[in-house]
Amino acid sequence: MADYWKSNEKKYCDFCKCWIANNKPSIQFHENGRRHQINVQKRLSEISRQSAKNAKIQQSVDEDMKRMNDGAMKAYLQDISSGTGDLTTRAISEQVKLRGPAVDPLMPIGGWPSNDEDDNYHSKKLKVEVTATAPTEEPVKEASMWCEAKSEDGHTYYWNVKTGESVWEEPKEGYMTLKEYEKLNQTVVQKQEQEEFKNYRYNIDNAEEIAAALKREKLREKYSDRISKLNNKYEKEDDEAGSSKNDEPSFSYSAGKPYGEWQTVVHKQAKQVDLQLPKQQEPLYVAKVTNEPEKIDRKFKEKVIDSIPADVSSSLNEVFVKKRKFSGRNARQRTNDD
Repeated sequence: MADYWKSNEKKYCDFCKCWIANNKPSIQFHENGRRHQINVQKRLSEISRQSAKNAKIQQSVDEDMKRMNDGAMKAYLQDISSGTGDLTTRAISEQVKLRGPAVDPLMPIGGWPSNDEDDNYHSKKLKVEVTATAPTEEPVKEASMWCEAKSEDGHTYYWNVKTGESVWEEPKEGYMTLKEYEKLNQTVVQKQEQEEFKNYRYNIDNAEEIAAALKREKLREKYSDRISKLNNKYEKEDDEAGSSKNDEPSFSYSAGKPYGEWQTVVHKQAKQVDLQLPKQQEPLYVAKVTNEPEKIDRKFKEKVIDSIPADVSSSLNEVFVKKRKFSGRNARQRTNDD
């Protein structure tokens, strides 16, 4: 059987966009690296920004839908008041005509102030009720804050919805009967139940989106502390690296010198530790006194000769140096030391 070469398994890091060896030490070393942690931090921040952007888009869509629903409801109310439209609007308009006017106990005297869209809605509602009661020629009751009530003994008294004041005599500005108040309470309860049902249906229809939003919030809360700690850690490391780069000289590492350039050794003096030992008295040394001899000034005299005697001059001319001859033998001689 022929031999074949088998390569090691590789693993792809989606954060760093690189391949690493598929073993536990290599994976752990790569995940503990600064580059991988920075890329993970970038990915988390990108996810948080995208989730915030999606939340804003969803909020704008919800506002548009609410605006559309409000517009449709206003148009539907106009159809009801005019009696035109489909069969449902006609049936509702007929029921309103048969029912007669309804008075809101929380409405102030003189009606609601006309400064918002809700005020327009209430004014339209009052107009619908006035037009509905026109054929019967019944007078429209003015809005009153007083309501009729029964005590435990069965006596009738009247109380103000706004101030909470109660009186036994009938108020001059009018009041709402007990039946009308109970009917109004029933309508309010029905509206609250309808709103709760709408919210319940909305939560059921958008359960996945709500769960995803809650999950994103949990992830953001989980990783926010970790991201802030990593940011502080990297900022400190960058500051320390910048200060060390400014203090130390820069070296260029070429391919031929993998260990860098030669560095000069700086000998640092060790700090002297004060052992707080008792001080020893230094001995006193007395210098010896020596009597130096007196210096003698010597004087030299020159003797001048006018002429040299003849016998001395002849002896000087006969002086010569004779060259020694070795007669062809070696001048080096054996000594007795050998």
